Amino acid sequence: MSLFSNFGQTLVLAQYDEDGTHKDPITGEMVKHRKGDKKLNEFGTYYYETLGGRSAFGREVLSKWDVLTTDGSWINKFDPFDNDGKNSNIFATLVRSAI
Repeated sequence: MSLFSNFGQTLVLAQYDEDGTHKDPITGEMVKHRKGDKKLNEFGTYYYETLGGRSAFGREVLSKWDVLTTDGSWINKFDPFDNDGKNSNIFATLVRSAI
């Protein structure tokens, strides 16, 4: 995902909107889920989806600042909004404060 893909759309962590059952993408079996449970893709990882007219209330919204750079890229070490839990340097702190 890049900075400009889906830039005009709100992305949220995919979750079920109601109680029910669904086909597990990994095992292929039918599994019960509750409203608010997070969805998994075919690789068994959580993913983001567009709201599609639904309310963002109670959902984890993806900030555009989180995808400013790709983790592991050479430019990522200069991204002031992404510290990956590491100690932040003074430059990054000043940039975040200024913005």
